[in-house]
Amino acid sequence: MKYLILNWDILKKALHKVGLKTGGWQLQPTNVIILDPHQMTRDYLRLLVSDWDYIPFCFDHETICLDNLSPLNPDLFILGALTDGGVSRMIHAIRLSDHRKPVIVMTDQPAVVDLISANGFASVKVLPESTPPNRIRSTLNDLLNPQSPAQLAGPVPQIVGNNYRMIQIKKMILQLSRSNETVLLNGQTGTGKELAALAIHSRSSRTSRPFVKIDCSALNGNIPFPSSTQEGRPKSLFDGADTGTLFLEEIGTISSDLQNELLLMVDEGVISRPGSRTKKKVDVRILASCSTDLNRLSERGHFRKDLFFRLNVFTIDMPPLRDRSDDIPLLMDFFTDKYCLETGRSHYDILPENKSRFKSYSWPGNVAELETQVKQAVMRDNHVWHIDATLIQTPDSKFEYLKAALEDIEVFAELPEVKHYIKDINNISLKDICREFVLRTEKKLMLFALEHTSWNRKKAAKILNISYKSLLNKIKAYHLT
Repeated sequence: MKYLILNWDILKKALHKVGLKTGGWQLQPTNVIILDPHQMTRDYLRLLVSDWDYIPFCFDHETICLDNLSPLNPDLFILGALTDGGVSRMIHAIRLSDHRKPVIVMTDQPAVVDLISANGFASVKVLPESTPPNRIRSTLNDLLNPQSPAQLAGPVPQIVGNNYRMIQIKKMILQLSRSNETVLLNGQTGTGKELAALAIHSRSSRTSRPFVKIDCSALNGNIPFPSSTQEGRPKSLFDGADTGTLFLEEIGTISSDLQNELLLMVDEGVISRPGSRTKKKVDVRILASCSTDLNRLSERGHFRKDLFFRLNVFTIDMPPLRDRSDDIPLLMDFFTDKYCLETGRSHYDILPENKSRFKSYSWPGNVAELETQVKQAVMRDNHVWHIDATLIQTPDSKFEYLKAALEDIEVFAELPEVKHYIKDINNISLKDICREFVLRTEKKLMLFALEHTSWNRKKAAKILNISYKSLLNKIKAYHLT
């Protein structure tokens, strides 16, 4: 007896064409969304897609297209002649909806090709605008194949930005994800260091293994042991990262004991057991972040130099948002689409003047602050996008440089030095407390201004509104050299 073997895709299309019901269920059609501002291009692609037995839905505007993602539940997108910002917005919004949805981008713009390549999206393919129909069809079929990389790829954190520095960072992430080397991520709070670390892990061969984050600033000088093994022995969080990735946030704050333990793990690949002389072999990739200059900390003796050298194998410097202000409009669109999608609100375009207004603000809280502003506006259904005009400063204003440094001074009262002065309720020295506060604050602001100006003392003195000579004397007094 001879058996006839049919290709399932061919069978599915044939059954769909005749509207055949089988076993109580009906095969669903494949929906394809076509987004292009030009009528002729949309009509051309619509005819092709229809001829291939797919169901086309055509749109000429991004927000209208985004509003129809849920009801249409498309299987694939074809993006035509959009700007690089428009392409980025659509790809990020589509991935927010479902990271497996494949996208074909038809463009001849080198900038668009470069940014898609830098992101490394398995579900996005670029074709020239003059691509012949047979190649478009084969690409479409390949992307819809259940076994294609697009369909099998797992979720990857979205790092939004087309700024030159961000493109280079994305390329570094793709390269570093292929290795097991230690990576140190530098940058201010809110610049996306954890997101970059998670992106490296998600693209690596360890993606199915644990990603363990430890906030070093929250440790009290000891390695945390939150649980026990079945034998009742203490178990470290380092155990949880075995075969996976350990992300050490604010590594510059860890104690000397933890530095020793970490050096042991980096050098020998082992961790020590509490209360025991035995050691356990572990396979852990270490990613670390720091919002201060770890090299300077090591030079001052606050951080082991040998550990710094081992952590500093590869470095990613996440820029503050004010240094990539050209990404602010794209980030605004991304966060708007994100929270519109989450809350079921209609998508909308932000007026250019409002984007320009956001670009003129210094964003001391960086991307995290921008996201909060956008989230609040979406949740309140307020499209005015108001920022207090008093916060908008010129690039040379002292406010821009010092506001971030002042934000955490309020936690000064929790410093060990202050607690020392008030440990005896009958002997509180307000004078000593105030003096300690002034000295700490002065030193912190001086260091911030010096680091921000790359240790240009004249510029730092101007920011601090003191004389150059006074600054030199204070640098010497505080041992800041």
